[in-house]
Order: sequence, then structure tokens, then C-alpha cells
Amino acid sequence: MPRAPVARGIGVAGDVEPAQRRREQKGGKVNRSREVFLKTIAPQLGYNEGALRKMLASGSVTLPAGAVAYQVDVPRFDDFFTALSFGIVYKACGAPLPDDFVVSHVHHNFSSENEDPEAKQWEASMRSFYASAPMDVLNFGQVKALNATIYTAKIFGISNFRSSITIEHEFFGRFSVTSFLTKKPPAGLADPDHM
Repeated sequence: MPRAPVARGIGVAGDVEPAQRRREQKGGKVNRSREVFLKTIAPQLGYNEGALRKMLASGSVTLPAGAVAYQVDVPRFDDFFTALSFGIVYKACGAPLPDDFVVSHVHHNFSSENEDPEAKQWEASMRSFYASAPMDVLNFGQVKALNATIYTAKIFGISNFRSSITIEHEFFGRFSVTSFLTKKPPAGLADPDHM
């Protein structure tokens, strides 16, 4: 069976950067991501003769700064974030996403050998735009995460599905994904891609 397209994701091997840990300790902040990882995920790595650990490490490359680049199954991540986005929309407004939306995602922490510098610059601009809270007209709704240290989401869009919707996901304050739930134009309107 052919393997799905793969991109490289950058992950820190083992621990938070030491300088970051010192800054957090000085500022009185505690980064619970390491604690959560060690308590819930690390034990899973040893089961079945370390099968999960071996699968995750397969094809990984240690970078000069000590970070590790892992192969990532992007379609699988897309499936996860599509499902998460559907749930967030439902939680925010009490209704499922209508069928006239197309979903896509930008994984900000992933990189690959053939990255387009212009695309990365556009991505950085997009992240900057969505970094603040949505203005009132684009405040589609809110969801309350159980633990904002682990996960937060901001939802941009006009209420009642009158526009496309953008969701900014952030895990542990480090891993970011932007989900675009794009409203298809009504039938009969010109498609700008085919003009």
C-alpha cells in the first residue's frame, strides 16, 4: 500500500529548552506540557515492546540545535483537525457545520525540504493577524477549553454561518494550526478560478 504524503514536523526531543524553563521558573509560570507528557504519553511509548516509540522515531533526524524532525502523516493530522473543527463549531453555536463548507488546515509547526519562502511569509502574516481576539463582527462564538494551558481555540467568522470560519488552535502554547472552513459560493455565482 503506498504511503501517504509526508511532511517534516519539528519536535523538541525530551524536554523544554533549558533557557525557556529558567524564564518560566523566574516568572512564576509552570509549563505543564512536560508534566502532562510524562504522565499520560510517555507510559504509552513502552507498550508492545516500544512499538509506538519505534514508529515515532522511524525516519527522525536530529537537528543541530537539538530539536528532532519527525515524519508526519499530514492527511491524518488533517482528518483530526477537521473532526476537531466540526466539534468546536457545534460547541460554539449548537449547530453542525452546513454541507456548503470546505475544510483545510495550515500546520504552522511543520516544515519540509521544499518550502516556498513566500508561502512561509504569508503563513507568518496570517498567524500575526489571528493572534489577537476576533473583532466583534467576526466573533463567531467561543468554546471553553477544560485546560487552557493544554489547548485553546479562537473562532473567527460571522455568526449563523454567514461567512467562512477560521479557527486558531494552539496546544501547550507551542503547536499551532489554523483551520479554514470556507463557505462555497452559492450556485450560479462565477468561480474566480475559472474565469
